[in-house]
Amino acid sequence: MQRQIESHNAMQPLTGSPNVAIELHDSEVTGVRPVGEGIAIDLSAYVHRTEGEPGVDLGTVWKQPACITLRIGRHFDILPATLDPIYDGIIVAGTRTFSNMVPCPFVSEGDAAIDFTLSSGDRIRFDGNGLTLTFTGEAEYLYDFDY
Repeated sequence: MQRQIESHNAMQPLTGSPNVAIELHDSEVTGVRPVGEGIAIDLSAYVHRTEGEPGVDLGTVWKQPACITLRIGRHFDILPATLDPIYDGIIVAGTRTFSNMVPCPFVSEGDAAIDFTLSSGDRIRFDGNGLTLTFTGEAEYLYDFDY
């Protein structure tokens, strides 16, 4: 597979790579902040781009800032002083459940729940409704994915 450009504008899709998903494992929570009645969860996301199924088929892996926003939301756990990388994550949005791999961009108007287990063993959970997942900055190429 031909290597993609080293950096690209997140607002423009990569030609020939229509399927994009965030792998929660190894992504990092970089911040949690209130947004009106909701919550914004900032990520340094581990991103798979491929013409096939992200995380399964040949493609590329990138690091890219992203944000999960719950229009109305709350969190259950005291945030640890240090936010280690995500070890395991589940996002439930409406009737869909995503275990570790979440398409991006993604929007769900229904109820939502987020459950992250960090590599330290700490757990952070959120729930609410109106979930939006978007990229917020430029992507940095990491490597070709060819497992």
